[in-house]
Amino acid sequence: MNKIEEPYLGSAKIIAETKNSLELEIPVRKNWYHILLNLSNIGFWLFLEFFFFGFLLLSTSTEAMLELLVVNVIWFCIGLIFLINIFWEIYGKQILIVNENELKVIKRVLSFYSFKRYKNEFISEFKINVSKPSFLIKKRDSFWFNTGIIKFNYMGSGRKIMLDLDEAEAKLIIKKINSIIRNEDQ
Repeated sequence: MNKIEEPYLGSAKIIAETKNSLELEIPVRKNWYHILLNLSNIGFWLFLEFFFFGFLLLSTSTEAMLELLVVNVIWFCIGLIFLINIFWEIYGKQILIVNENELKVIKRVLSFYSFKRYKNEFISEFKINVSKPSFLIKKRDSFWFNTGIIKFNYMGSGRKIMLDLDEAEAKLIIKKINSIIRNEDQ
């Protein structure tokens, strides 16, 4: 794997590159403030999980047990989201795969992943996304939301991909993507 970072500050690594395809891996930058915040969320979640589970064990009526069981299942799913956020902050990776037919973006953390596929024929106007994510949707939420520095039009709507890239590195990646999608020489 070769890093693209030679003249850039980024951390994107070229996994495979040919004239007609490109595969990049970009690790998520560790933000210890967000990691500690998510750890405190896990602590709060764990405290309430024991609280809810204790009520479930002590309940005497069937209806109360059923309601508390539903609450425990929902609360467990919320805790799972917190855990995925922590692992995303520590181990998260974004993978970009471009070939003659499609552009594929994979967000992977441990065995959880999400991916989007975009057909090249519907993609146009790659550019740098200059707007920053809002207060409510921070870039750390990127496993769940589509935020990023590379912006393009797909079937008439704007899409954003690839977090944690230096702007110059993003421009180089856009140039490489365009050369593959449009069959141009770099």
